This record gives sequence, C-alpha cells and structure tokens, in this order.
Amino acid sequence: MNAKNLLLLPTLLIGLCLASCATGSEAKAALCGVWDPNPHPPDTIVQTFSWGEGPYVPNGSLVIDTYGNNNSIFLPALGGPFPIRQVLSQPDGTIQLRFFFDRGNFEATVNIHFDGSGRAIWFETVDRAGFAMDPILTGKTNLWYRISGPRQR
Repeated sequence: MNAKNLLLLPTLLIGLCLASCATGSEAKAALCGVWDPNPHPPDTIVQTFSWGEGPYVPNGSLVIDTYGNNNSIFLPALGGPFPIRQVLSQPDGTIQLRFFFDRGNFEATVNIHFDGSGRAIWFETVDRAGFAMDPILTGKTNLWYRISGPRQR
C-alpha cells in the first residue's frame, strides 16, 4: 500500500462513519411521533411530548420518542416508556428498531416499513422475545398513521 492510499483510507473511513451516523439520525427523525391505526382518530386527548403538544389516543396510540436526547417507545395498552436500544436503517429502506421491555426483562425487535405515501408505517416482527403475542398490530394490512410529531405541525 502506498502513502497516497494510506492517507485516503482514514478519509474514507471518516466519511463512512459520518454517513452512517446521518442515516441513523434520519431514521430516528422519520420514526419520531405518535402513530395510530386510524389516520383521523376521533377520541384523542392533547398530550405533551418532547417536541410539543399533539393528539394521542390513550391505550391505542404508539409513541416513538427520539426527539432531542429522548430514546423511548410507548406501546398501546402496555404503556412505557421502554428504552430504545438501537435504530438501524436497512438497505431496503426499512428501519430496524430494538427496544427493552423492562416488565419482562427482555428485548424485542421489529422492522418498520414505510408505505408509499410516507405518512404511514407497518411493523414486521423480527423477534418478539417474551411476548406471547405481538403487542403491535403487524403486517402490511395494519398501517399506522402519524397523527403527531415534530415533522407534523
């Protein structure tokens, strides 16, 4: 390896690191918000979140809070906050989210897919660990719509 390649290698590695960090940040920003199976739920209350106030359906909405230094998920009917351990962007455009469920002392992993509009997501269970059933409605036919978040005012 010549001197020119030795100088190029650190630059390339730094660039790759910055690109992956940006991708992780973009993935977190894309997920941040309140998600509900109904795009216009009728029975909402106004809740205060890290990004401000917004609609929320008690025991029905799913909240992913990655705004600022926050890193937690609130599950419908199960509450939270449950700490998000990892958010990874996948080459196919999905986002893998791993969180710790402290009431059962285990981690669960889901892949999150965006529909074509960018307003809705759907979940695919990767590893539900100790859950006897999925705590989140999963599959392409079970869309979740963003009803609040820092990107929706």
